[in-house]
Amino acid sequence: MKDTLLILSVLFCALTVSSCTTKDEAYYLRRGDEIQRQLIVDLEGVHCLHDLFARQDSLTLLFDELSKVAIEARQYQLKSGKTWDVPADSSLLSQRLAQEIRRLLEIPGARPFLERCQAKGFDRIDAFEKAKARSISKALSPGLE
Repeated sequence: MKDTLLILSVLFCALTVSSCTTKDEAYYLRRGDEIQRQLIVDLEGVHCLHDLFARQDSLTLLFDELSKVAIEARQYQLKSGKTWDVPADSSLLSQRLAQEIRRLLEIPGARPFLERCQAKGFDRIDAFEKAKARSISKALSPGLE
């Protein structure tokens, strides 16, 4: 019982501290870079369809996490009115990730697996963009609901 309470206390403290952390453009850039690096490492280990299948769950989680960070960053930009340029090293990571995806698309049968891995993240981004467009539309024409 004491162990359970200790674990719960530690988790509560960690959640409290992390919820007070200010997220800014540096956070979103850093987090996006971390996820892209993880994706690149996972994808570099894929040499055949079997490898891709073995990493499907991990890749799905990473692509989804990347979409969440992208949405949070966009929400931050919209709320704060701030925009930022993507640093050269982040741009290079994106290029490396795209290169790895293109390499995998050359493996016969890989496209459906990659599309499934990315689907949840793309759906999340699509839903966000549609909701944002509806919100803008309502704001521009408030009497037409």
